[in-house]
Amino acid sequence: FGGRPSVVLDAHGKRRILPRQLEDEAASSQFVCPICKFVVINAVITSCSHSFCDHCFRQWVGQQVTHVKKGDAPVQLIPCPQPRCQAKLRKKDICAQSDAPKSGAAGLLTRLRNNLTVRCVHHSEHFKHEFGKDAERVAKEAGITCAWAGDLVAYEEHVRKSCFVENHIAGNGAAAAGVAAPPKTETGPLAAAAKPTPGPADVSGAAEDRSSVRVAKYDFLPTGTDRVQLALKADDLVKVIEVTESGWAAGVRLSKETGEEVGEPGWFPVGYVSEPEAVK
Repeated sequence: FGGRPSVVLDAHGKRRILPRQLEDEAASSQFVCPICKFVVINAVITSCSHSFCDHCFRQWVGQQVTHVKKGDAPVQLIPCPQPRCQAKLRKKDICAQSDAPKSGAAGLLTRLRNNLTVRCVHHSEHFKHEFGKDAERVAKEAGITCAWAGDLVAYEEHVRKSCFVENHIAGNGAAAAGVAAPPKTETGPLAAAAKPTPGPADVSGAAEDRSSVRVAKYDFLPTGTDRVQLALKADDLVKVIEVTESGWAAGVRLSKETGEEVGEPGWFPVGYVSEPEAVK
């Protein structure tokens, strides 16, 4: 571990994904490197349909060559590192996943790996594990949680840029504003059930109900093409219609000059706007 429980490092100081972060850990065990015990990165695939981290496999080969080499004769065969596998491997029996055939066992492994779903290290499902203690502490102290689960390709970018828990721990300004990760956008008939549509804001009584009018503290740019999210710029005046337990608010921008609605209502993280008493 790298100084705090959620920073899980390998022997080379690289942040890694633990098997328990896989959404279907039991069914995905073939994508856990048996050498380093982490989810495989820069995968190599053998003719016996096992995958390993490229760096781990190279180290294994070096150790085996040192162990069995006699004189100057080249070592022709090495045992597969996979426990209980009896295969002996030649150089031609190993290839990088990116170079693996698109058909056959290697192609199937590649497709399965590409479809893996991994949970953020700060996911609330991980509170029970040691590496989830940072997220559990942040949830208790600040009410910030993460429910992100996605593919391996998107994982690093999520943790580095988008995870509210990670940004809170790192103290990254607006990203640490105190809201859970945005819900996935849904379309079709399930959209209404997944997230209620904010109705038109009644601003006629804005002067009497100033507690619902707030000021945007940070810029908020909706993710993807989610049209039900409300774009905000710092210092925008916003009338809050509803606040959910997950940290999202429904509202509409107001004109600073007239107090009238500007554009359509939408959803935004409530942590991006001021507390009610901040608007006088």
